[in-house]
Amino acid sequence: MFNPEKSAIFEAVRLEKNPFFRFTSVFKKVFFLLPLVFLVLKLWGLFLIFLDLAVAYYLLDCFFNSAVKHPKLKVKIGKAITCPQEYNLADLFSFEVAKAIYTAGNDETRLLYNLITQQAKLRFVFYRCLLNPKEIRKLLLAHLRYSSRSSEKSPEKKVLEFQMVLEDSLKIAQRRGKERVEMGDVLISLARTSPIFKKILADARLKPEDIENVVEWLERIEQRSQKRKRFWEKENLLQLGSIGKNWAAGYTPTLDRFSID
Repeated sequence: MFNPEKSAIFEAVRLEKNPFFRFTSVFKKVFFLLPLVFLVLKLWGLFLIFLDLAVAYYLLDCFFNSAVKHPKLKVKIGKAITCPQEYNLADLFSFEVAKAIYTAGNDETRLLYNLITQQAKLRFVFYRCLLNPKEIRKLLLAHLRYSSRSSEKSPEKKVLEFQMVLEDSLKIAQRRGKERVEMGDVLISLARTSPIFKKILADARLKPEDIENVVEWLERIEQRSQKRKRFWEKENLLQLGSIGKNWAAGYTPTLDRFSID
């Protein structure tokens, strides 16, 4: 079953809309700047008060991003797919995907529009496929306006098609070895199932497989970037080399950019 109302990840989406959490990052920055001002003015009481507030909002922001947005999974995707009636499939979607689903209104076109609008990372996929995301957004918006006035599809058919996209996304995520359904998995599913997206790709002489290849390209870049941030790990430290390496072998900046020792 798919029940967003009883899902921890969709509860996180609802919490983000709460002003208390929505402006946490803004308050964190403001309260980190104000103590510096009061420190210069030697207003020690206000300095300590706003420093405490800055630390509190920093911890709250960290808690929301690390814990609330990533609740512990109760079941793996493979097991949930085989027994869909026993588990809430809504728990298997990432926060970014849940956020797009939350306001999609059981409409696959609205889901695609939300992904392009909300997730700047996906612009990489479209630009690498020589597609303009701004033009695609205009096409999708025009299609949504037209479909709202016409009665080509019944509400029941829209819900069924929307559920097919979500089910296909789960299978794609399982095939690609994911713990959760991420935005790339949903985009691949939409490239395979959404009529308007399939037409956009066909007009550009692209296939769903092309979208999947570029999504995997984007994910490899993100994984490499996250890995490099953990500079303290042994593998990253080994890439730095020894202190006297360039003294002994000469300094080759161009070669170092495109090769690994």
